Amino acid sequence: MKSGVSVLKQLKLGKKDHPDPDQEGWLVSYADLITLLFVFFAILLSISSVNRAKLESLSHEMNQESVSSLSQLKQELEEEIKKQNLSSQVSAEMTNDGLQIQFNERILFGLGEANMSLEGSHVMMQFCHTLAGIKGKFNLAVEGHTDSRPIHTAAFPSNWSLSAARAVNVLHFLAENGVEEKRMMVRAYADTRPLGESARPSETAPTTDAEAKNRRVTLLVF
Repeated sequence: MKSGVSVLKQLKLGKKDHPDPDQEGWLVSYADLITLLFVFFAILLSISSVNRAKLESLSHEMNQESVSSLSQLKQELEEEIKKQNLSSQVSAEMTNDGLQIQFNERILFGLGEANMSLEGSHVMMQFCHTLAGIKGKFNLAVEGHTDSRPIHTAAFPSNWSLSAARAVNVLHFLAENGVEEKRMMVRAYADTRPLGESARPSETAPTTDAEAKNRRVTLLVF
């Protein structure tokens, strides 16, 4: 009897030592899942690489198109400048920031004033139609600049206020004559970005040519 019980125990122990192969079937499914995940992420990586290349190519094409459009705009402006005989007072050039159109003070404003003169309004009007063409393409910053000669008047206590007022008035004029208002912004620089002039003049010193160049309004198309 004891020997029968002993044999039964050995059979049970043998079953524990040799588990049913079906109980390890989940390992096959797990391995398949890992393989599928690997393939899935490999495909995602390859797709992202292709998209990145396409994005870089598209970005390059857009930049080339922008430069081409600005170059065309520059050509149109230069033709108008030449037509109006304004080469000594208005200039257009490409910069790292965009297309820069520069108007000197004398063509737009009286000395120390921010309201555009009749002559200045007439000159600016010649460019409004061309500038209106930036609609939906570019932005336009109207930048006011002064020389470093101090100004202390009731209307303009500093060069900052004068440069800002001039830029705002030019922006309003452009907006009233077809340039999309939401595409524009105002920047006032006072005398902080001079083109010339080495020393700060006194209020009574005569105006130099270098100082005169610094009194300007710049339109930056970008």
